[in-house]
Amino acid sequence: MLLKTLLLGAIATTAVASTAMADGHEGERARDGEVKIIYWQAPSILNPYLSGGTKDIESAALVIEPMGRYDQNGDMVPYLAAEIPTVENGGVSKDLTSITWKLKEGLLWSDGSAVTSADLVFTADYCMDPEGGCAQLEKFDGVVSVEAIDTLTTKVTFKEAKPNPYGPFMGGQSPVIQAAQFADCYGCTCTGVYSGKLWPNWYRPICCNRL
Repeated sequence: MLLKTLLLGAIATTAVASTAMADGHEGERARDGEVKIIYWQAPSILNPYLSGGTKDIESAALVIEPMGRYDQNGDMVPYLAAEIPTVENGGVSKDLTSITWKLKEGLLWSDGSAVTSADLVFTADYCMDPEGGCAQLEKFDGVVSVEAIDTLTTKVTFKEAKPNPYGPFMGGQSPVIQAAQFADCYGCTCTGVYSGKLWPNWYRPICCNRL
């Protein structure tokens, strides 16, 4: 009898709490204009090339972006790119061995300098450096060269036909980083931690430390 009474009391309490919760959360979700994402651990670095953690990749996405992303339907959406390269628009070669990205005009880093194809080339070199320990190296799998055609155009060439050429610079795991900021943090040449130039407050990580 005691057990039955306790169970009924628990059920009643839960029902009242649920009703109170519902009353306090009526209306459209996110109606107050604020969305909070809570992780079990705080981000430790804002450079997805040096971390495979979701918390770091998604936090970094607040300050650096790729050429394109996937939306909730799995469709590719241009971000830094003027458009998503395809075979139809000539951005992907018919033999699937290359993809050519074009930046939107007028993009600026937070220090006021222009975002150019040199940043894409540097990003690729940065990740593909054998001594860099890049966490997203598989995004550049099969890449044999990344070259700047002009200040806005970058061509990625693969060693063989790539049915899915959207590895480099596509998605939050492969954003474009600023060449000027990371020039002395390349491979195993990084010397320390100090303030960088990406908004809002970017702290350059130690990318390599030989003990």
